[in-house]
Amino acid sequence: MRNFFEILLGVFCFGINFGNGENPTESEIWLNEETQKPVGFICTWEDGWCDGWYNVDHTKEENYVPNKFFDLVVRQGASSSPATGPAYDRTLRTEEGHYLLLEASQKMFLSQAEIASPVFDITAYEEYCFSMWYLMYGKHAYSLTAFVSIPISGAAKTVLFKRSGQASRTATHWIYHSHTIRRPADMEPGTMVNITINAVRGLSYQSDIGLDDIMVRPGPCPKLQPVDATMPPITTPTTKPIVSTKATTRSVVTTMNPMVTREYNPFFTPKIESCTISTSFGEKTEQYISNMFICCGSKITSRLNGSKCCNGVQYFARKQDCCEGEVIDKNMFTCCGGKKTPVEPGKICCNGEIRAKEASLSCCADKEFFDKGSQGCCIDKLYSKGSSFCCGGSVLEKDDESQKCCGSGWKGEKYSPGRESCCNGNLYAIATYGCCGDTYVYSKLYEECHVTPADSENENEAEHVSVTLKEQQKWRKPSQRAGQFLFNYRKRRDAQTSA
Repeated sequence: MRNFFEILLGVFCFGINFGNGENPTESEIWLNEETQKPVGFICTWEDGWCDGWYNVDHTKEENYVPNKFFDLVVRQGASSSPATGPAYDRTLRTEEGHYLLLEASQKMFLSQAEIASPVFDITAYEEYCFSMWYLMYGKHAYSLTAFVSIPISGAAKTVLFKRSGQASRTATHWIYHSHTIRRPADMEPGTMVNITINAVRGLSYQSDIGLDDIMVRPGPCPKLQPVDATMPPITTPTTKPIVSTKATTRSVVTTMNPMVTREYNPFFTPKIESCTISTSFGEKTEQYISNMFICCGSKITSRLNGSKCCNGVQYFARKQDCCEGEVIDKNMFTCCGGKKTPVEPGKICCNGEIRAKEASLSCCADKEFFDKGSQGCCIDKLYSKGSSFCCGGSVLEKDDESQKCCGSGWKGEKYSPGRESCCNGNLYAIATYGCCGDTYVYSKLYEECHVTPADSENENEAEHVSVTLKEQQKWRKPSQRAGQFLFNYRKRRDAQTSA
């Protein structure tokens, strides 16, 4: 049965029929009977692409990059990726229903899709109601934004809706959103506008986004939302922790480094790699950031569980090793000559040969013994300490001025002076960043460096170095949920603290 708002709206809109109740199943474009111009529409995607809707073509843009754009698709039934996407549509709430889908599988991180609606006459009525249902379920869901092409305050279009991160609690949790669009007072009669919706793919395939029942109709949005627009909150019993009131005799002083929570991360450069994963629908290739995740056992998991992979099992290289497809404990076993060998006190094994331990004797990558006094092992390469040194897995010559090392040992980073430089063990691009007091890397665009010289009369007072946001950038917050993967800081190597 139609509610009072829909009946009243139909009377004032020259007899236009705006669907068949609270849950229309047919897609329509509504016309003003006097001007025969569109004044509203609803798209349920039940018959495929609705009239007037299309994927925006970005190929003619000046900075067009093919793999950064893709098309949204009409989908029936569940999304093909696990732990993400709608299980079914919003209109019919069955696997027979259709909806619009951002299919994240086999797409690049931060690639995007954009759709545009049919145009409608914004001047026919003073207000319009834009509404839609969306589903953003998946731990890497990124962003969804809706615009109307009304230029306000110099902007080419106006934002109607924006959401970042996982919004839905389950694959069936469709969320309703509505927004009243008000006609600008100086708008010329007959001006036609449209709605565009932009969706961005997240870090992995678990970032599908569903859209359904998108509607624009004359009149303000009703305060009474659809019955299933919200879900009851999930409550879990909580217990208050027991806090001891007993006084302690030992005081602990914690020093907070303010540079850790800065907004920008000049150190983090995402390295994109591909991984073949197994799903219930078969194998598929997905991209992931190898700085933060690892491809192991036909799945993408966090490096916090181990940075190496052994026959589908993650492990920590500092305490463990991979030998004959088995993860072994270095305290108990060694992989000598490619075989799992028990550790013998006072013995050292290398490439199948066992010798007595000596202060200067060591083994390089289970390949050969070497003298630690004159030689070094750079992960798996031997070098002479007199003429060479190790930098991040590369052996560099000491007299080669064209190659520098930022840091030392296997943790160092090789670079060529000119475009890059090193600041306290951190490599940075000199065109965009600077080095503040030989201590912190800072963004020249957003941040300022402050160095207070030490008092020459006071030997205990050291030089004070700090970095702050520029005055015009003070609106930025030090942490954002939407940027938890892109803008997290690697902890600063604070020379003053470590000294």
